[in-house]
Amino acid sequence: MILLSLYQLIAAFQVWYAVGETLITPEYIKKICDRFQIQPNLLDTIPTNIIEVKFSDKVTVEFGNAIDERDCQEEPKVSWPIESNQTYYTLIMTGFHRYTFIVFKQPEAEKLSFDEPKLNYSEYGRAHFNTRKFAKKYNLGDPEALNFFLAESHLG
Repeated sequence: MILLSLYQLIAAFQVWYAVGETLITPEYIKKICDRFQIQPNLLDTIPTNIIEVKFSDKVTVEFGNAIDERDCQEEPKVSWPIESNQTYYTLIMTGFHRYTFIVFKQPEAEKLSFDEPKLNYSEYGRAHFNTRKFAKKYNLGDPEALNFFLAESHLG
């Protein structure tokens, strides 16, 4: 099954993705990414596609919403619009208190071999990952989709 980009959906069917009561349009994505400094801190270009991220049926990532850290400990289910089943993508999850999911389409119809060291769980290890350098090193181009949330401590 091939999914259309958000722009294609809007142009063809005048259908918008909604998070709660908020319509998620390309303009909204840009505005919220500016507000949370995703651009320019992580990316030069903000994608118009949305990564759907769910930690459970009740815990969904919604462009900057707060999620209790106890509710996001397990591996999430993620999905995004794809070109075809023959296309490979790279999913990056970056952050320490603001977790950002970014998808890049790989440049060739074959799997890339990454030689990046595995980052540890400390703030230092994750805080020094550079999304731009990573994308440039592997010729990933502009990001295809994104979403993000704020981890909320239950300790107060």
